[in-house]
Formats: sequence, structure tokens, C-alpha cells
Amino acid sequence: MKLCLPCPLVGPDILETRADRQGAITRKIPAILVTCPALTPPSHANAIVQHISQRRSLAKQNPPFPRMGERHNSKGSLRSTSMTDIASTAHVLGNLASTPRRSYTAVPGFFIQDSAPADTVIPALPPRFGLLDDSPDRWSKFFAQIDRLNQDADEYTSYKVFFFGRHGQGFHNFASAKYGPQAWDTYWGRLNGDDELIWGPDPELTTLGKGEAVDAQDAWAAEQRGAGLPFPERLYCSPMTRALRTCELTFSGLLSDPDPARRRPTILENCREISGVYTCDKRRTRAYIARRFPGFEIEDGLPEDDELWDPELRETDAHLAHRARRVLDHIFEHDKKETFVSVTAHGRIIRMGFLAVVGRPSCILPTGGVLPVVVKSVYTPNAE
Repeated sequence: MKLCLPCPLVGPDILETRADRQGAITRKIPAILVTCPALTPPSHANAIVQHISQRRSLAKQNPPFPRMGERHNSKGSLRSTSMTDIASTAHVLGNLASTPRRSYTAVPGFFIQDSAPADTVIPALPPRFGLLDDSPDRWSKFFAQIDRLNQDADEYTSYKVFFFGRHGQGFHNFASAKYGPQAWDTYWGRLNGDDELIWGPDPELTTLGKGEAVDAQDAWAAEQRGAGLPFPERLYCSPMTRALRTCELTFSGLLSDPDPARRRPTILENCREISGVYTCDKRRTRAYIARRFPGFEIEDGLPEDDELWDPELRETDAHLAHRARRVLDHIFEHDKKETFVSVTAHGRIIRMGFLAVVGRPSCILPTGGVLPVVVKSVYTPNAE
């Protein structure tokens, strides 16, 4: 069996987490790396094998998280990771060798958020979503500028407008504020709730969070009525309940297209929040999502159960950024004619994922907020 996993130089932490927890996988990964035709120099494989072994040793001496919920086999030892575990990772990460090689850059100068310093909290819903132009026909002029950029670009360059929306406040956000960061990180975040609240797995929106989603709908409606803001040509959403509910509340009633099915949001696994350890980030089943949110399209290949969440190991920011890049790759490849795209997701994947990939400072978007970003994509054919 041959699996095409990402090049280890792009994200060695992607594979190290499994190795840190379960030593048996270290013996399996080298064989996969060496036999996979998508991977180039064997030195890449050797480098990651050495990297994994070093991290295993460090993890044994100083584990990054308490070992809660370890899975044991009938003999009492840790169960080794199966090929299904690796395959599920490959489903999300994809094969970099078969993905068009694109670079992404944020294009500044259109929104007030473009000049926000790193690590600052930006307004959730500034007037005009932050557009600098306040003229009555501002959105038609803005999209005319984007159209000109695309018309003047060469065949390998394109521009799109992304509105990244963060979900409204969830019960996990409320609980984290209730107990404080340290207590949440070390204890409460690993539980499903307390005597008053339930925040895991996959929490619902609080009353405040629902209100934040409605506030976003009001902001969209105001700009549509008053300044001609068009409806996004494509909608994407995380598979987490808090994001799906936010997307549902935000865009309900805004569709003016005679064929609303054409604008149904598509659920992408890679849009989900950073995964692992905290129960709030464990996804519900595909069947639950389909039943609860029938107005959404679910991407092909989304597993029934959450095969990515691990009770002991937290996903790295490098892995998170890789997933965000996969989302951008998908959109620029499959939505070539569309210019205006909405992505409803989460705070960290917006901040450390999408913004990192496009080279923007990692500003903090509050719950219920919307962040517009103009993204330039440059495709390099035959890149190695």
C-alpha cells in the first residue's frame, strides 16, 4: 500500500504527533515515505524520521500534555496507529505533488484592517466591513478594481476577495473566560462541561453568539441595501456546529438569487479549528451534520467520524497553516470564475492559518467578526 503524504519539508509536525504518542508508527512512516513516488529526495524522508525520533525521545521525558484517555490493546500496551489513521490524515492534507504550486499574498490598501499591527484585536464589524471608500457606489467601484487586477494579470495570476467570518460566541468561549486561560488549558478544556455548561464535543452557540451572527447578517444587509454589496459567489464553512450555525444565521434571508441552491454553503474539513486535546474541537459525525444542516453541501470524502481529533496531542500551527493553504488551493483551482468568496471558520485558523499563508500580520478577530482580505494567487507551473 502506498500513500501520498505531504513533503516533510513543508510540515514535519504533521507526522510527528502520531509518532510522539505511539512509537510503533515510527517504524511505519519511513516505509511510506520511501515508497511514496510523490516524495522527492530520500534525504527528506531521512530528515523527518530523525525529527520524529528526536521528538519521541523529548516527549517521553517531557510530554506536552497529560496523557488522558490513552488507548490500550488487550495486552495493556498502547495501541499502534493503524493505516486507517494515516489514511485519514492523507484525506485532509492531500497530496502536495498533485496540488498546483501556488503562492498567496494579501493585497493591502482597500480596508482599514489591512494596516492592523500584529497581535492586535481588530473591530468585529466596522462600518462598511472596513472598506476605506465611503462613497455611495463604493462596492461597485471596489469590485471594478478587482476586475481590472484580474484583467491586467498574466495567465498564472488571479485575485479574489475573501470575507473570513469567525463564528459567534460558543459555550467553550464562555467557559474559557469563566475559568481563565490556565485552568482551561490544563483541566477544564479537556472535559465536556461542568455542572452548568456543556461545551464538548463541538459546542453550540450561546445566546450572545447567536446575536453576534444576527449582527453580521444586519451588517451584510445594510451594505447590500445601501451600497450594493453583492452576495458572495461561493460560501464555504467549517464542519463544526458553531461555525455552521453562524453561517446559517448570517446568510439566511440574504439570498436574492432565483436559484438559491447555487449558493448553498460547502462544508470543508480543512476549514475547521485547530484540533486535538480540547473537547470543543472534536467534530460531530457526518450523519449528524447532514441531518442538522440540510441546507449545506458536504465535501466528498468527509469521514463519518472525526478521525483527526486526538485527546492527547494538539495540532501545530504549521499544520494549521498547511490546512488553510489547502483550502485556498481548492478555491483558486475549482472556483476560477468566482471573485467573491465567504469562509466561515474559527479564530485560530483565520489568524494562524489563512493570514499566515497570505503574509498578513496575525491580528485577532473577535467572535462574530468578519475580516475582508484581497488575495493574490500566483501559479508556478511545473514547480518542484
